[in-house]
Amino acid sequence: MDEMDKKQKDRYIKGISLNVSMIFGILIYVFWFISPNYALVGELSAKINDTYTHIHSLREEGVNKSEFKKLLGMYDKKKEISDSVFSDEAKLERVLKKPTTFKGDYIAWI
Repeated sequence: MDEMDKKQKDRYIKGISLNVSMIFGILIYVFWFISPNYALVGELSAKINDTYTHIHSLREEGVNKSEFKKLLGMYDKKKEISDSVFSDEAKLERVLKKPTTFKGDYIAWI
């Protein structure tokens, strides 16, 4: 094998040093910027998973009485509407609950 000339040897050394410095730069970036926010990323992914689970539950099972009351309370300007809706809670539960004989999702049932 022929010996490398000086120019080729310098190019290899410069290429290796550039790659090593880029790897160190990336590692410094990861540990300086991403690692401190790792807990925040974990909390955000937990919220996303909870939201997905809740949406899937709503799609399959529908709204229960407490969630309906909370939603109605958020958007209800007149209290007499929610009072009249919740006057007969057993009937409200029957209206909100999807029948067990229906095989589709809650939205299709509505």
